[in-house]
Amino acid sequence: MYGRMKKRWIALILLGLLLLVSGCGASREEEQSAGASRSMAVVTESKDVSQEQEAPAPAAANAAGEQPAGFVPNVAAQNRKMIYRADVTMEVESLAQTRKQLDQLLVKYQGYVLSSSEQEGDGTRQGYLELRIPQGGFQAFMNELDRLAVRIPVRSVRGEDVTEEYVDLSSRLKAQQAVEARLLQFMGQAQKTEDLLKISADLAKVQEEIERIKGRMRYLDENVRYSTLSLTLLEKKATARLGEVADESTWKQAWLSMNRSALAVLHFLNGTIIVLAGALPILLLLAIVAIPIFLYLRKRHKPRPPAEPPTLS
Repeated sequence: MYGRMKKRWIALILLGLLLLVSGCGASREEEQSAGASRSMAVVTESKDVSQEQEAPAPAAANAAGEQPAGFVPNVAAQNRKMIYRADVTMEVESLAQTRKQLDQLLVKYQGYVLSSSEQEGDGTRQGYLELRIPQGGFQAFMNELDRLAVRIPVRSVRGEDVTEEYVDLSSRLKAQQAVEARLLQFMGQAQKTEDLLKISADLAKVQEEIERIKGRMRYLDENVRYSTLSLTLLEKKATARLGEVADESTWKQAWLSMNRSALAVLHFLNGTIIVLAGALPILLLLAIVAIPIFLYLRKRHKPRPPAEPPTLS
């Protein structure tokens, strides 16, 4: 009996030891798996951080000027407010024909003439035009001028960036509008006449500043939308060059030289006649005074006839 009880206790003790050993092993495996999970999480996080640190490298390269293939400027660079003005001098075969062609181009590119004038004299004809062209078609319009001209001796384009000024105006406008709203609120709450008059005066100044800012912004918007082209047209016959003059015949050059000499003589005679005509009243006045004096002196110094000898009776 005692032996059986002893065996049972030994079996229970062994069973308990087995359960304890298996429980410790399971806990160790869980700790190892948890540690591995934490290690994987740390590795993954470190990889993400390294990738985030390496990501700005292309942007830094682009900022340094090393732009990849197919680089497109950002929207902020494309939307800058630029005002373009150009000056062009063209030599043309016919002033009238070129004006018609320019009118057709203005219709095509939706531009308009701001001012125009023509001048003719000494065998020359010149035309002056100031045109306004939408900025989107400005460069294409400039390229069309090559087709109309015999030669373009002068061509210049200037650009002015007004983005900073426009942003500053926008900020000032918002600030003034906020002041206007507060003044209107104070005006509604004012109960004294003096306060109402003072608020009205301040409100008038603020509204005047708002209108001035809006006017400047409208001016900038208009000049950004439309570029200005100052165009000078010269007929080709009025722009003879040294090479063309050298090709003329000797007789033609001699004839032109003689004409120039004759014109110089005529100009001299005309000038002399004009000077004499201007001095004629003075000469007449001098003659009225000088002629009587001259006659008097001549009469006084006139030699007397010799006395006749006495006759003998």
